[in-house]
Amino acid sequence: NLANGNGNHRVIGSLTMAATEHNRLCVGQPHEMLTDAQGLLIAGMGLALKAYPAFLEEFDLNGNDLDHWVAHQVSHPHTEKVADAVGIDKKKIYRLYPTHGNIGPAGIPTVLSKSCEEGNIKEGDRVVLMGIGSGLNCMLTAVQW
Repeated sequence: NLANGNGNHRVIGSLTMAATEHNRLCVGQPHEMLTDAQGLLIAGMGLALKAYPAFLEEFDLNGNDLDHWVAHQVSHPHTEKVADAVGIDKKKIYRLYPTHGNIGPAGIPTVLSKSCEEGNIKEGDRVVLMGIGSGLNCMLTAVQW
């Protein structure tokens, strides 16, 4: 159940940022997908390093005030290196990739659901949803649970 006691969650704010100059790092075709994984990691970290501070500033947030990081998780190196780059407390990340791998856009709702099912996210917690996708685009949304 993703609802808190009153069934409402307050969206604090959301920020999106793009770095479309990297749009050729991952190219999908009907018969194959060509990905420069290292290039995506480097470009994604660069975008996260721009987007995360802008997000905190825009919504007057402090990284220490955020209780949970719900992120699209491509792999262990991607998740951990992005967390290190932007200074996310790794104890606040529910890791899905060890059991599910990269499940693409379903990653964020799945992480959120599993974290709630296990009782990690509680009413009043500040949850950050973060995705960085091939193309490159980054979106961060803060929700008061």
